[in-house]
Amino acid sequence: MALRILHHKTFALTALWGALLLLPLSLTAQTTISVTNANLAQGQFPVAPGSLATAFSVGGNFVGIPGGADGVGAASIPLPFNLQGVVVEVDSLPAALLYVREGNVAGGVPGQINFQVSWGTAFGRLPIRVLVNGAEVASGFMNVTDAAPGLFRFFEPGDPPRGIISNSDFSLNGPDNRAQRGSFLIAWGTGPGPFDVTVADGDIPPAGTLPAPELDVVCYLSVAEVVPATALQSIFVGLWQINIPIPNLAYLSGEVPLFCMVRTPGSAQGIPTNTIKLWIAE
Repeated sequence: MALRILHHKTFALTALWGALLLLPLSLTAQTTISVTNANLAQGQFPVAPGSLATAFSVGGNFVGIPGGADGVGAASIPLPFNLQGVVVEVDSLPAALLYVREGNVAGGVPGQINFQVSWGTAFGRLPIRVLVNGAEVASGFMNVTDAAPGLFRFFEPGDPPRGIISNSDFSLNGPDNRAQRGSFLIAWGTGPGPFDVTVADGDIPPAGTLPAPELDVVCYLSVAEVVPATALQSIFVGLWQINIPIPNLAYLSGEVPLFCMVRTPGSAQGIPTNTIKLWIAE
């Protein structure tokens, strides 16, 4: 199956951006900064170099960030490393910034920063700090590993939650717009590990390239194992596109769970994504 790459704005990019800006807080750790893979919103969940991540403030605000309750978003790609005076450093490496918000912890709204983990970030438990106009306003630690894959989802009630999934015609998958068996789905994620093409921090892949993960990827629609076509997408920074064929199996109908796994070539062991749900026609 050939990988169909999107070159223009689509529903998926709009849905993804909205999901990143509306992440709920689910934290128990009493640290100054809690970092998670951008699509999971679970405190201290590991992230991978090149992936999209979210930093939440815990016990206080990211004082001095402009934009009030709405925060400030990056206006263009390549993403800036200084967004209206805000800088994030992970183990002394600057991070490309998507969105920053001061927050109001007392009112139940944490400070939030959406950023890309530098491709050059080391592995391990690393220091992170937030500076505003040169002054440090928050610090903490984050966990970085070689791969920490995750699939983007809507933050709505449901277990598993509804995935940000498009059908083969690029329309949004849902209970009223189901995919057909024998076609394919497009899932969106981040953090599958290194790719075989070098990409600059805060930028999309070079023109004419189709970066593929160096680790193998396998996906599971219910219990059906399928091998997708995947690449680093060129419409958004750090965005992993996963084209998933739908086998013509009778039990794949209605609401179906999906998760993917990245693993070393030749290995049966791997690192799974979160599980999301989608819909397939009868």
